[in-house]
Amino acid sequence: MAVNELVVDPEVRLVSAERIWDGAPHNAFTGLARFHDRWYVAFREGERHGVDYSGSIRVLASNDGSDWESVALMEDADSDLRDAHLEVTAEGELMLLGVRSFGSDHDPRHQPVAWFTRDGDSWTDRIEIAEADYWLWSITWNPDSGYGYGIGYHTPSRDRVRLYRTADGRDFEVLVPDLGLRDYPNESSIVFGGDGTAYALLRRDGGNREAEIGVARPPYTEWRWKSLGLRLGGPEMLMLPDGRLLATVRMYPRGGTSEWETWVGWIDPDAGSFKPALRLPSGGDTSYAGMRWHDGRVWISYYSSHESRSKIYFAQVEIEGIGR
Repeated sequence: MAVNELVVDPEVRLVSAERIWDGAPHNAFTGLARFHDRWYVAFREGERHGVDYSGSIRVLASNDGSDWESVALMEDADSDLRDAHLEVTAEGELMLLGVRSFGSDHDPRHQPVAWFTRDGDSWTDRIEIAEADYWLWSITWNPDSGYGYGIGYHTPSRDRVRLYRTADGRDFEVLVPDLGLRDYPNESSIVFGGDGTAYALLRRDGGNREAEIGVARPPYTEWRWKSLGLRLGGPEMLMLPDGRLLATVRMYPRGGTSEWETWVGWIDPDAGSFKPALRLPSGGDTSYAGMRWHDGRVWISYYSSHESRSKIYFAQVEIEGIGR
């Protein structure tokens, strides 16, 4: 079934979607956090989608989600800073995670990096974290254990992913050296249920290219994986207050469609399925969302080029039956 023929789930309603930044030729790959009663959105500014060894990471802040100001710009003259993610650590710091891409097109190198702030304005210097050439995609803190967990994929081989654990976002240990997935597993999102169960949504770009949903119980060393039966990109997942899993993903051209689109939909880990529910205003070069539950709504940052070139957007979504 073509993406544009999918029935929109009336339970999921778009409240608003506003453009909040378009200062660079290419603005993309967002992260979102709620910190000290303010919204923070981080993203890459560059010349194009691919690595150009000049990309920087900008951080915006807003009190209300409508009026935004730039509060930080992370730059490196010798590399491309990419794929910003924001997370509040167990120690109450706002952590900005990214990857430094350097080297050359013939010998690409990757190093996860991070910055921290306690007030949202003054940031630490950049530090290198985890392992070189393992692209640490995102980190999610488990409030029960006090640890942050993230999946890194091996960029040279494109055939290995491992699970990391950290207490402070600076020092990392390899909790699972190899999660057992093949065919270019890469981008991922982890969330934790109220009973401590971990869920991981993971993109694959080799073989049949079908995304995977993984489930694990503490101590998160044994994972069960199921294919979702379709290709998804830029996975971002959220656990709703009622225990259901909602995700924002890139859906690829299928059944006659001609461009990427960003969709919000339901993840069923038992059935191994993704059910599209709402297409955000999007098209072309798009996806890489951040998601947060706040004040009875789902708040989503993402990027899209449906308005001439890649720009940053901020959306609000209501879920029927779950209000303020």
